Amino acid sequence: MKVLAISFLLLLTGLNSDSVLAGDNAPAFRHAYHQTLVMKLFLAIPDGKGGSLVGQDFQGALEIIKETDQLTLGVPKIIYLVGWQYNGHDDKYPAFFDVNPALKRKTDATALESLKWLMKEAEQYHTTVSLHINMTDAYEDSPLWATYKNEGMLSRNADGSLLVIGNYNNRKAYQINYQREWEKGYAQKRVDQLLEMLPELKKAGTVHLDAWIARESKGHRETMIHEAYYQQQLADYWHSKGIDPTSEWVMDYMLGKIPYYWHFNGRTQEDYLKQPASLCTGSRMNPDLKNSDFGLEFLFGTSMYGENIFPDRRKQTDQSDWQTRFQKEFFLNYLQYDFLNRHQRLSVEGEASKRVARFSGNIQVSLADSTVKQEALVYREKQTVFFPIGWRKDNSFAIYSTSDKNFTGNIPDSWKNARSVQSWELTKNGLVLAGVHKFRNNQVSIHLKANQPLLLVPDQLANEAVSDTTYFNYGLVKKKFPHPAYHQTLTLKLFMSQALFDGKFKRRDNGKTEVYLNAVQALEQIKKIDALTLGMPKIVYLVGWQYNGHDSKYPAWFEANLALKRKEDSTAIQSIRWLMKEARAYNTSVSLHINMFDAYEDSPLWDAYVKNNIIARKKDGSLLGGEWGYPISYAQEWATGYAQKRIDSLCDLLPIREAGTIHIDAFHTWPPIPYIKPDGSWGVDLDRKPTSPYLSFTVQDEQEAQQKIYAYWASKGIDVTSEGVDFLRSDAFAEEQSMAWWFNNRSYYLKWPASTYTGGRDNSEWGRLFGTSMHGEEILKNDPIGLRGFKEQFSTGTAIWYFLNQLNRKFLVESSQKKEVHYAENVVSSLHNNGFRLTQAGVLLAEDKNVLIPAGWINSSSLLAYSADGYEHRTWKLPPGYERFRKLVLYEVSAAGTRKIKETTVQKGSISLSLVKDQLLLIKMY
Repeated sequence: MKVLAISFLLLLTGLNSDSVLAGDNAPAFRHAYHQTLVMKLFLAIPDGKGGSLVGQDFQGALEIIKETDQLTLGVPKIIYLVGWQYNGHDDKYPAFFDVNPALKRKTDATALESLKWLMKEAEQYHTTVSLHINMTDAYEDSPLWATYKNEGMLSRNADGSLLVIGNYNNRKAYQINYQREWEKGYAQKRVDQLLEMLPELKKAGTVHLDAWIARESKGHRETMIHEAYYQQQLADYWHSKGIDPTSEWVMDYMLGKIPYYWHFNGRTQEDYLKQPASLCTGSRMNPDLKNSDFGLEFLFGTSMYGENIFPDRRKQTDQSDWQTRFQKEFFLNYLQYDFLNRHQRLSVEGEASKRVARFSGNIQVSLADSTVKQEALVYREKQTVFFPIGWRKDNSFAIYSTSDKNFTGNIPDSWKNARSVQSWELTKNGLVLAGVHKFRNNQVSIHLKANQPLLLVPDQLANEAVSDTTYFNYGLVKKKFPHPAYHQTLTLKLFMSQALFDGKFKRRDNGKTEVYLNAVQALEQIKKIDALTLGMPKIVYLVGWQYNGHDSKYPAWFEANLALKRKEDSTAIQSIRWLMKEARAYNTSVSLHINMFDAYEDSPLWDAYVKNNIIARKKDGSLLGGEWGYPISYAQEWATGYAQKRIDSLCDLLPIREAGTIHIDAFHTWPPIPYIKPDGSWGVDLDRKPTSPYLSFTVQDEQEAQQKIYAYWASKGIDVTSEGVDFLRSDAFAEEQSMAWWFNNRSYYLKWPASTYTGGRDNSEWGRLFGTSMHGEEILKNDPIGLRGFKEQFSTGTAIWYFLNQLNRKFLVESSQKKEVHYAENVVSSLHNNGFRLTQAGVLLAEDKNVLIPAGWINSSSLLAYSADGYEHRTWKLPPGYERFRKLVLYEVSAAGTRKIKETTVQKGSISLSLVKDQLLLIKMY
């Protein structure tokens, strides 16, 4: 009855659904819900004793999101968190201003930090995380109960009593009166307070309003239609904040305001034909509503809930097969849903179980024999599916069957230029190559294992030698500790000061310091960088923050350089703390650049380290001088407890835990040792050797001590980055380290995806093909006022790097004429005669130092345009996914912020731009 009542409101309010679809009046939602897997993830419910019964905490939620991304081939996803607030689901509404502490990660100070962490981390797994909230129910234990009751914001029965609409968690739920809540401004205040607490919701661009139902308030003499009007006002208010509201049950009067519903019952065949999925879609029909026309789910496609399959710690049953059950629903339901939603609905012929739905492209769906066909091409036959993976844009298909069978089918037109396909088994850990299948008579034959999905990728390289092509087949790297998403974060250094020294090799300071930036100037640089990077997430390591500056007085790190101090502070340490705190307002985490390998004679710890044989010695017992200072034996420092002590001291001194990362410079396993060549010149011995020949520790012992050091930092909630990957190391520490300052080797890209290990800077051709970020350090040091060169490096380097790091790498092509890297979503980077191009589905995104690329860290409707040399009236075709926009606003980007230039329109999917030399533009599409 609930669904029918909501559906009747369209007639009662006299809304005309056709008007919503007309031309420029069509709604522009933040997400393409009809091509997105939308699910819920249950976290917690109140236990009735003031605590929570936890199904998943935030850390567990990310693990599920990671696995789900693998199982779904990176399909765009939205996941709404259920039970994120107070003690869990349906607790303390109408308030939703505190995050459930039972869900917090150990490394975070608050559950809110953990929620923000989850929302950010999920992005790298093609997932938007948002909230499942309720704006209908009110409970007597809510912090807002007295206000809502006393201010008359609860609906009433005819006798004046409060309207009870249910009993959840053994508590009565009362209906909020939408009109009075809106007129008193509390609905708007709730939205505003939630966004103030969690501004990340704006980036998510979506929120789910559970059980958002209009009901008659007889005590106020208000009809259901009256209340529905104020629902519409609130929906518009959410949209004004840049957020799409979605809801549980279909409401016809919300057409054009709500794009997606959890339960899609109550829809008629006429509704499906009249309203495209891009305007109104849902997960699936609730099977408990037996009178629904469930045949429509097959005829037009249905998605999946997900929530009923994800593992839940509260359940005592064996849930180890959840991935298999998930894949079955995904491949049998979502693939057909996504495929049909990319075609225009035309008509339905026949009645009841004999119906056939027809779509553009001569596609027909038969309910009688459970098939989806396009002339001779069969996409589905009962429980065997063979659908294109539309979101990958690379002509790949997925095939799946619930039974073992030999499949033979006609190949699609998109494979006509190929000779074979590779089949890849889909597992929770990624793709595993299963075989290569040659075409015969325009058909492909594959043996299918029951419930084992395969990704089929066509060989499009008919003119390339097989030996020129290298396929990416990454093995699983099990990270030992959580780490920031470095591959989606601009990581920089700020060079604060340099400690000067005398002689060829530094052994101690000469007492002089050269200051480049003090704490106040550093914050000004961070502000400028945030403006130039349009709010991209950033990590900044401070170089030369201690004693007399860079490389001063190691292994001690207990004082800050007095020359960096603000006038307002009594110590330089206070100024560094101030800088770390203030930088957060500019999307920047500030941490430190330190060293754990070098020791200097003027260090406060020198005598203790010499006495305890921590500083390396030659076999004869004399101290061993290194290229910089004297090397330290990690194994001996760990065994004596000094490594732990100095880490503890630094964590007590500065809030590094809040930054969550630290950079250890020159974290080598063996030292570079200078020596005199026969001709009298100096060389440096880089050979593998024990650090301290005087001690019994081997290189392996030193390496194991390094692993303990990584783990000890991690126990503090601090992740370690370093200068290199495998320079002066036997191991890259891929399980412990996720980012290196220099990342300049072809093999690195073949070993690890960017989410596992990334840089940093790569000045080689591989950095152009795979994307390279920037250091920034030299730019800021050389031109602290104008930051000359920053825009170019950011736009032609980091922005491209960020974009490519979101995509799965498919294969690398190397020939005498060119080099190419092929990515998911039909993205190709190429070098030919030293000329660089980046394309997506044939659309140019970058050509040498001219760029027009999605700015994904902002939202899905923003682009970045840049030219090093400038141009006039250049026409750019919009990237795939941006064709839906009709208008754009251009903003010039500078260190002072953004300045609006003009508004213009899209012409046949293209835009015309004119840029002067070194100009950076932000383009907002509408």
